[in-house]
Amino acid sequence: MNLPSRARAGLNGVARELNRQPTVEKPRRQWVEDVVAWCRQQDIDLGMRLSSQALRFDTELLAQIDSVLASAHLAPLGRSLSGLSSAAQAKEGVEEDKATREGPRAWRVLLNLPPQPTPGLSNEPRCSRDVDVRHLTLGAFGALVQVENLDSFYAFNPNISALSGYAQPLIAYRGDSHYGGGFAHLAEV
Repeated sequence: MNLPSRARAGLNGVARELNRQPTVEKPRRQWVEDVVAWCRQQDIDLGMRLSSQALRFDTELLAQIDSVLASAHLAPLGRSLSGLSSAAQAKEGVEEDKATREGPRAWRVLLNLPPQPTPGLSNEPRCSRDVDVRHLTLGAFGALVQVENLDSFYAFNPNISALSGYAQPLIAYRGDSHYGGGFAHLAEV
């Protein structure tokens, strides 16, 4: 059983409090009940720390919890998975928090580029590429052209008079529910 996210959040708060005092007592609310159930499942003896009203935390208990997390290849206490990509979360351990991870297309943008011959594919007048905005060298492009509709993006031809004064314009799809995040980052740069 993974440590529930609300239990992890509560334990992270307790860890911060333990930096200022030797013990922290928390009433048996839902997140504490999650910790109690998880500790019992992991054979962590709560002993005299647990009463009918509260659970008393100390550094020894948190060290036991961290040890079990480490042996199960789970992220240690204090390490938030929130906002990390799936790959970054995987480096922290085997659990994944999909609800708070960075979306896989958060930094992706769809570009319309000059043809790039690829063996096995027919040559087309333009090439579409899905790229990470962080890997673009924007100084290499003379202008940024934002295209609103996907069908116009695929049909776009940069050989128009409005772009004649720009060397190598960067043609980017403005985005929809799939590609909107990357363009927002591109527009900020």
